[in-house]
Parts: sequence; structure tokens; C-alpha cells
Amino acid sequence: MSGWVNSVQSEIGRTLADPAFPCVFAREAWRRGAIQFHFCDSTDDEDELFAVGGALEHYLRFCDSLPPDQSLLETFAVVFKPITPALPLEQYHQQAWRVLQYFHDHDSYDWPTDIPIDPDHPNWSFCFAGTPVFVNVSAPGHRIRRSRNLCRSLVLVMQPRSNFDLVAGINHPNGEAVREQIRQRMADYDQLESPTELGTYGDPANREWHQYVLREANVVPTGRCPLNIRPSRTA
Repeated sequence: MSGWVNSVQSEIGRTLADPAFPCVFAREAWRRGAIQFHFCDSTDDEDELFAVGGALEHYLRFCDSLPPDQSLLETFAVVFKPITPALPLEQYHQQAWRVLQYFHDHDSYDWPTDIPIDPDHPNWSFCFAGTPVFVNVSAPGHRIRRSRNLCRSLVLVMQPRSNFDLVAGINHPNGEAVREQIRQRMADYDQLESPTELGTYGDPANREWHQYVLREANVVPTGRCPLNIRPSRTA
């Protein structure tokens, strides 16, 4: 695995070191060494995915142990071995949904009772180990939406949902300003209008899963979320 890991991690570093990269929090997390990287040779290797799931649970418990302001930049990133030649964007997205489904299917915790299981509910969020988690899928298939292309690998970047609410939540006094600043930076970086999929958690019109994977064009997804959510281990 080490043959590709160093070069891909360097690519991610160059992307995040760019002052123009839209997410200032991701840039600061990289600068501070607050990103926990986990590398996988395949999106289909269940042994590797099971190990990453254990690491994700450990990361979430670690974030729980920190004061909110200290956990803000802590980030978990799953990086998969590059595929040559690169795949069409939709295939990377299908792989990402399969990985998330695997994490859900092998989650030893019940789904949190205060989070709806229907992804079309405005208060739904992906959850793992009893914790709502935000997911950002980066893929080399993005040519226009460059802010979702960290390197030549598929990358799933995850953080506790509460981290976003702390600085940009719907009830935070500066939340709207923070969201608008980052979305304007996205528009400038991508040279494309800010994605129509981006919403605000808790807003009745928001669908959280729309934000996990973005399309090249600003088209709101149609159809159902690809994830099949069960409320508990016995359901």
C-alpha cells in the first residue's frame, strides 16, 4: 500500500495548502496536522473497510472527549488507492455510497433515536457509532467542481455533524455569514455558481444527503437516497 500512499497524501497537501481552496477549516486542519488519514487499497475489501470502521468509531469517541472548540478541526479522511485510468464521476459516487452502506450495515450501535431514518427528512444525517456525521466525497472525476477533487483518489472526509453546527449551524448568530463566505469561495475556486444542493441542516428544504456528493452541474438530485437505513441492529 505504501507505494501510492505518500504520493497521494502529498497531492492532498498541495491542494489544501492552496490559499484559494474554499474550505478554510480543512486548510487549517491540514496545517495543524488534525486530519486522521486512513488508506485503503479497495472500496470492496471488507477486511480493510471493517478496520476503517473501527478507526472511525475511535475517532468519534476521541472527538467526544474534547471540548467543542478543540474538536472543531479534527477530521477523518478515508483515502482509496487511485484507479488508472480514472473512472467516470458517477462510478466514484457509487463506490462512495457502497462504502457508507458498509459502514452502516456493520455499525454496532443503534441509530440515534433523535435522528430520522428517512434521508428525505430535513433533520436526517448519516450516523455512525451513535453519532451524526457529515460526509464530503471528493473524487478525481470532478473536472469542473474542483473543490471536490482533492487528489487522484476517491476520498471520504468525515466529521461529527455537531462541528458544523458549532460554527455554521442554523441557530448560530454568525452561521449564515460563515456558510455564505465558504460558498462564495467555492464559486470563485470552481468558477461555477455555488452548488444548489448545499443547504442548511434543520432547514425544512434541506436534504443532507444531497451535499455528500455533488454533481458537476448545479442540478438538484432526483430520486431516493442510495442508502438503506435501519433503525437498530435488530430491525
